[in-house]
Amino acid sequence: MAMPEKKSDVQALLDRLPEPAGGKMPPVEAELMSEVIETLVEGAPERVGDLIGDVREVDNGGDWKARLALNALMVQAGAPGRDGWRRRLAEACFRELAGKHPAAVKTFVLSQLRFIVGPEHVRELVPHLGSDDPQLADAAAAALVSVGKPARRALDGALRGAKGRQRKVIENALAQIG
Repeated sequence: MAMPEKKSDVQALLDRLPEPAGGKMPPVEAELMSEVIETLVEGAPERVGDLIGDVREVDNGGDWKARLALNALMVQAGAPGRDGWRRRLAEACFRELAGKHPAAVKTFVLSQLRFIVGPEHVRELVPHLGSDDPQLADAAAAALVSVGKPARRALDGALRGAKGRQRKVIENALAQIG
């Protein structure tokens, strides 16, 4: 399959997904979703950045195709034997998290990263625990919980300077890890 040349081509790929019927999300053919996922992986990090750019701050349903594609991409990348996919997608997502996206978009990206993060990503996740946006901090904590015990040391370190809600979020993450 040819790689998209521009962001509009990523949007054109998403436009091939079926439209909702009667207010409900329609089934998506597995072959089409596989094509979408493979095209995005092949074009990472740029195409994944374009996809994240299509996620809107207010989740009013207008960006459901971008959200669906990012979720499907991360779930598939989390499968065994897809280490290369995970590396490329994590690179793309962390690059976007460092950008000027609204907190709500970053929260969604962090919530999807939980499917692919590993111990090598702890250092990039911890700073988000200090976010002024509680949902963003919660999403970072959830991603760290998905890493498991290798995140414990970083969470212990973050706990030392944490106060208020941030402290509770970190304590909860540590309790979930055990």
